[in-house]
Amino acid sequence: MTILYFTATGNSLYVAKRLGGKLISIPQMIKENKYEFSDERIGIVFPVFHVNIPPYIRDFLERSIFNCKYLFVIATYGEYAGSTASQYGTYQ
Repeated sequence: MTILYFTATGNSLYVAKRLGGKLISIPQMIKENKYEFSDERIGIVFPVFHVNIPPYIRDFLERSIFNCKYLFVIATYGEYAGSTASQYGTYQ
């Protein structure tokens, strides 16, 4: 399993580590211009930003290709998830 993560405070990294698998930093992939990922299962972990997907992550998702049988997203938040989950569906 591959887990792609973006963390600002460490909370999303904590969740990513708890899931196990190969951890990959989204900012590092952007720096390296890598946007294609292959594995049986791929997870994406990021924090909610103003009740939405962070713009940085939205851009990453729009550019990325995920070759997998199972793709999942975990959005971490402290108080209110907002409409984050409903927005991700537009990028599949």
